[in-house]
Amino acid sequence: MGIDRRSADAEPGQPMKLLPFAISMAAILSACATGGAHAPSAAAKQATEGSALVSGSVSGSVSGSGQEQSRQENRVLREKASRMLTLSGRVAATSVLCESLTTKTSRNAAIPLDMRSALRSRWEGGEFLEVVAEVVARHFTEGELDAAIRFYASPAGRRQVVSEPAAMADAVPVIQRWALRLADDGLAQGMPKEPTEAEIVIRSLIEVTGTIDFARQRAALMYPERPVNDAEVDSLVDQLTPVFAQHFQSEDVAVVTRWHQSTTARKLSREMPKLSAELHRAGQAWVNKVFDEVEAKRGSAADEPVE
Repeated sequence: MGIDRRSADAEPGQPMKLLPFAISMAAILSACATGGAHAPSAAAKQATEGSALVSGSVSGSVSGSGQEQSRQENRVLREKASRMLTLSGRVAATSVLCESLTTKTSRNAAIPLDMRSALRSRWEGGEFLEVVAEVVARHFTEGELDAAIRFYASPAGRRQVVSEPAAMADAVPVIQRWALRLADDGLAQGMPKEPTEAEIVIRSLIEVTGTIDFARQRAALMYPERPVNDAEVDSLVDQLTPVFAQHFQSEDVAVVTRWHQSTTARKLSREMPKLSAELHRAGQAWVNKVFDEVEAKRGSAADEPVE
């Protein structure tokens, strides 16, 4: 008998849901990580065109060298996507997902031990990373992945993997307090403070990380009829500047800012909705594949004659 894959909150008679994998895949991609059609990479285009030739040509085949080249290009893209994910810290973030699925909790108590063990073993063996890398490779060119790898492999990039999430975490309560004060119909305005040169650089970093956009969205949810004015945004930036300055080394600020302003980083942010949706589907499919294989192995063992 197969495992019931409905989530704990599924109503009787309702369509079956996949096992609890409803954890945002943006955590893997910042993160850096959101479905719909997308422009395929050069390698993906070549693979698609190759498939069309196979189905439409009179001979019904294409040269083996062309197919091999396409496979090689796709393999290179997946390898580079995997390296980018590892360097950027997104692979480490998946450990949280692994724990949530494989550690027995009230939410996944119905998942048998052998299934949870198989999932953890194959996850830690790198199988899930291959699933993620394949999805990411479909969205980026080799040059874009190389640019991301160069940044994340640099000293500033390695530090950014730690410093930026920490700065954002400390920024959230500051934004919360700022948003709550907006209920008083505006923040008390004093004489504007002239920022120092170092503060100007930090302000640029705050802007490109999307922190101000997040704060505006937060305020819009709390006060949909009350737009936030520029003076109130400036007040928030003043409060966030020391928070970010605390987490970023001065020599890293300009480097990280340039990265966020780069074509590759902007594309990564723009593609996040598609990536998250595709990764969620791919993750669900992979989890169910692992469970199906465990079930099939159980069935084979049960069918073996007892000596």
